[in-house]
Amino acid sequence: MQDFDRYGVVELNNDHSIISFKEKSYYQNGFINGGIYALNRERFLQEDLPLKFSFEKDYLEQFFNKRRMFGLPQDEYFIDIGIPEDYERAQVELRMKN
Repeated sequence: MQDFDRYGVVELNNDHSIISFKEKSYYQNGFINGGIYALNRERFLQEDLPLKFSFEKDYLEQFFNKRRMFGLPQDEYFIDIGIPEDYERAQVELRMKN
């Protein structure tokens, strides 16, 4: 993304392994966590996580340096449906694309 402050940044090595997660702040450019994941289900379910947890904060940000985690940069359509206004916009835009 370019010129944003709504998201944190994911930093990647040349092999796309995750170096770090940075908190929300203004960034001129950077990769954000877009939210599509491929997990080893068995291993994930063995993690010592609380019953209610944040996948991003309690898993990704806590385990990226202990587990093999990678990011795949994409430069396509993105909309954050976690924001009510954007969710409403997605209802219109995605209906138009079908």
